[in-house]
Amino acid sequence: MKRPALLIAALAAIVPATATAGGLARPNGGSPRSVGMAGAFAAIADDATALSINPAGCAFAEPGGLVALELVLAPRSYVPIDAAGTRGPSEDASAFAPAPVLGILFKPGGADSPVTLGVGAWNSYGGILSWDPPASDQVAAITKSEELAFDVVMGGGWKIDDRFAIGASLRMGLGLFAVTAQKKPVNSDLSAIGIGVGANVGVMIRPTPTISIGAGWRSAMNVTTSGSGTLDIANVPTNVDDEHIQHWPQALSTSVAIAPSPDFLVAAQVDWTGWSSFESLDITFPGQSTGLNQHFDLDWKDTFTIRLGGQYHLGGRTMVRGGVLWDGNAVPDRTIERQYLDSSKYSASLGATFGVSSRMVLDVGADAVFGPKRVVADNSGSVSAQWPEQVNTSPGEHSGQVFTLVSGLRIAL
Repeated sequence: MKRPALLIAALAAIVPATATAGGLARPNGGSPRSVGMAGAFAAIADDATALSINPAGCAFAEPGGLVALELVLAPRSYVPIDAAGTRGPSEDASAFAPAPVLGILFKPGGADSPVTLGVGAWNSYGGILSWDPPASDQVAAITKSEELAFDVVMGGGWKIDDRFAIGASLRMGLGLFAVTAQKKPVNSDLSAIGIGVGANVGVMIRPTPTISIGAGWRSAMNVTTSGSGTLDIANVPTNVDDEHIQHWPQALSTSVAIAPSPDFLVAAQVDWTGWSSFESLDITFPGQSTGLNQHFDLDWKDTFTIRLGGQYHLGGRTMVRGGVLWDGNAVPDRTIERQYLDSSKYSASLGATFGVSSRMVLDVGADAVFGPKRVVADNSGSVSAQWPEQVNTSPGEHSGQVFTLVSGLRIAL
């Protein structure tokens, strides 16, 4: 049985411009220094992005602002392969997306205050993806999709003493959802927007001046988006209202940073991300027949990420950084779509800091995420007709990469 157009449109909407992990999030992102160290930052977390990574880090950070811009290039492709091994034409997509990173930390009680507060804003999950246009307007194709969250984060850290700090922050996520498709099997143009609330908490321990241990937890955040769009049903454009709930996952990071010498710092981190919150994708249409509502199983799995990073002080305010990571696969063969590119993957990162003035430094970071081509078998001939849900949705070869360049200024207050 063919899926109705609304279901195909729904599936297209979960595509990120900035993503591979869990189909929806880069395994490395944030401040330029975090990117340059492969994200091994939860035990350091001494700029405004600590509000998300580990709010306790705010307590040990110097007051200041962060203004940065990430540029993300994410090419990907899907080649259908049927049970006989016949390869179809490659279906390619690309994304080039700027993502701002803004934040400020300040001490409301003065320089000696144990409390540091802050506010920040950044794209936490997802993005926008555009596929190459089809050769004909009669070819079934998804041409553009959007599923993202942009967070505004407010909170801070409390330094209980020189060795121990705790922190917390409130996240207000702006969720955006949109999809444009043709002949799937009808033309679809849907969009929606909504607000969700989440929280972050963290702890940081410095047992010696050369060792820092940090842990941060980010809660799940559900965003109910609502909007409107059109569906061409029987070649007649029909206006509809639509709703879609984004289930952004919870995550836990634990990290340790060690400075074996005054000029050298190394850090290791393990993250767990609860991608199993993506049990299904649902779109409903208030005021319409319930027969239009769509449900699709996702059955994603939780993942672990292992990060290693280092920093070396060259002199003055010049530093260089590097890092590597490994990130697991969240999407099973059964539900993978060309939009949900994911596999076990790895990343290499580089970064640097340069002095600009007495109160300002320039941070840069670059990151490349790679994974092996993932080949999903066409198992339709071996699955019982009684269990059609066990058929792999998109058999074929899935591949892609993500390249990130981020630069920004840290300004001391």
